[in-house]
Amino acid sequence: MKKITYTILFSLIFLSCQNEDWKDEINELRNELNNQKKIIEALQEGILINNIKKSDNGGYIIEFSNNTSISISDGKTPLIVIGENGNWYIDAVDTGVSAIGEDGKDGINGVDGIDGKDGITPDIKIGDNGNWFINDNDTGILAQGSKGENAPKITSIIQQGTHVVFNFNDGTSISLQLNKRKIPCWGDSLTAVGGYLQQLQQLLGDEYVVINGGVIAENSLCIAGRQGGCPVYLENPVTLPADGSEFIMGDINTSNIRIMDVDGILKNASLLRIGSASTVNPVTVEGIECTISWTGSEYSDPDGKYTIRRNIPAEENYTTIPNTPLFTNGMKMYRNPHAMIIWIGTNGGYNDIESFVAQHKKMIEFANTGNYICIGLHSGTAESGKELEALMQKEFGMRYLNWREYCVTRALRDAGITPTEADIAAMEKGACPPSLLRDNVHLNEVADKLLGNLIYERFFLLGFL
Repeated sequence: MKKITYTILFSLIFLSCQNEDWKDEINELRNELNNQKKIIEALQEGILINNIKKSDNGGYIIEFSNNTSISISDGKTPLIVIGENGNWYIDAVDTGVSAIGEDGKDGINGVDGIDGKDGITPDIKIGDNGNWFINDNDTGILAQGSKGENAPKITSIIQQGTHVVFNFNDGTSISLQLNKRKIPCWGDSLTAVGGYLQQLQQLLGDEYVVINGGVIAENSLCIAGRQGGCPVYLENPVTLPADGSEFIMGDINTSNIRIMDVDGILKNASLLRIGSASTVNPVTVEGIECTISWTGSEYSDPDGKYTIRRNIPAEENYTTIPNTPLFTNGMKMYRNPHAMIIWIGTNGGYNDIESFVAQHKKMIEFANTGNYICIGLHSGTAESGKELEALMQKEFGMRYLNWREYCVTRALRDAGITPTEADIAAMEKGACPPSLLRDNVHLNEVADKLLGNLIYERFFLLGFL
């Protein structure tokens, strides 16, 4: 947190009195200090950012949700965003530097973008040649400001996903949340790698942000646990060391993490072993912010361990009681959204179709929004899915999207695809035609686009937009 003091202002007045431009310098510093003060107040009071727009003098105006604003008016502080091509843009100029790292991760401060991958804050600085450097890559774009050794100053503004990060010349930063309409999409690999989210985001525009809550290979119960519909507990006591070191909770056979299913039974959960921690961490245990981890090199690593550690050191150790509630980051970040999409069940995780529907209901109840869509499974045939589809239709009505039925009846026509013999054979059984799949279950680019369009259309018809 930055400290705003009169000492800084006095020092600049003293030094600038020898220069005829001292009044402009003082006014600039006052504006900087005022901006910093408002940014800090926004962070402390939970104020959101409504909009960032270009000003007439080449700078930017930051509008807050409490009807106040700040002006970055010197024309030297850049707005840095990730463009549609995945590159970093500085003041709308493509740097040619990819925002996607070699590990496939992008974003800011662990916040989900539409690709659902963990975020890392990029290292942005002015190089010796005077150009902006992003993660040690020379963008070739000349920085107009100083390197920041002097008066306190906002050196760059980074916008991506749901957050805006203000970087200061002393190396500190403040992250504020954008006041966008959130649409979390909960699911497994069909969502985690689903291009339908990109299509939906493009159709919705900048006013909305589509959140990828998909985790590869996860079952319906684990998804409901991450989201909050099914409560999560630490079954056995764990000790949180005061120094922030890790405590081993369990191994591949028992994570010590339990999720209460709709039947009221606590069941073992494989959170983190099969996917991203972005909607899991940071977790909260007895009011203490923590991080849980899986140390295994892969899902089935027999030597892997589940660990937990507190994020902020304390004066003494803390030991939980049995069945202590565990609150995930997803529960906190994506409750009360503008709208929600649920697409679960491909990997099982439910006892029967009644419990499957009940899991959906629990997730909807926890989300506390009437703007939701439940996407049906496209695996199987018309006969095998008949009972489940009928029950989903009965319980959720127009908020249920029978995706298998659409794939069989309208999809190829809407995509302008002539059915192959394999497609015709599949559709005669009421099964998804192969021309829409890239393997036995995952959608190809054509189907992703169709699904994104279909969801957008249903959102519009239901009055969510």
